[in-house]
Amino acid sequence: MVLTDRARELLPLLEAEWRATEEAVAELDAEIPYALTEVVRDIEAALARRSFHDRIADRIAEP
Repeated sequence: MVLTDRARELLPLLEAEWRATEEAVAELDAEIPYALTEVVRDIEAALARRSFHDRIADRIAEP
């Protein structure tokens, strides 16, 4: 893979943002009793059982 000049210019910023994101997730994980990765897995499982669309549509259809 070959990066363009522009991509090479952006690489330090993207790397810094990635590190900052990982640090922010670690900070949140330390503050809450439930790891964010577990939250994502649980939400994926719940949505596999019943889609977000279906959940909204059911509420709209309620009187």
